Amino acid sequence: MEAKPQEGKAIGNVGVLDLRTATEAAVAGIRRIGNVGTVLTSPETTHLLPRINAGNIGSTIEAPAEARLLSGQVIINRDYFKNQPEPLHLLVAGQVVIEPEVQAEDIEKGLGALHVMGQIFCPEQLSGVIQAKLRTLQGQLQTYDCALRLVLGDLVLDEHTLPASE
Repeated sequence: MEAKPQEGKAIGNVGVLDLRTATEAAVAGIRRIGNVGTVLTSPETTHLLPRINAGNIGSTIEAPAEARLLSGQVIINRDYFKNQPEPLHLLVAGQVVIEPEVQAEDIEKGLGALHVMGQIFCPEQLSGVIQAKLRTLQGQLQTYDCALRLVLGDLVLDEHTLPASE
């Protein structure tokens, strides 16, 4: 007797699987999901997830379909939210760095909500407003003193840079 191959797609070994705009038909065509770090759903698609044969999923985040998905390092400066018609809803898979010149009003007006799968580095005085905007944090929130110099990237401490740090 010959075994019939299973129909449908198998999805696996992915960091982020975005199902925020998935349809009933698309989900019906998925045989199995496995080895996924984070599955993203929207309020309109969350009900579809139990219909999928899923295993080994690290987490699930529900966010609006129009939320902007970013990966890697996201640097937020004073200009980041300029010319936005409405507050941004951000999903970040990576690191968020908020530069010291950013004001609380910039975050309050420009950021609707924030989901982070990674780290957030922000000035101490902004930790409260950032936490108020956080909907999901799978990682760490680290604050820093704005009086200190924040260095992104590589820093070589040698005989030239050590005297400058005093």
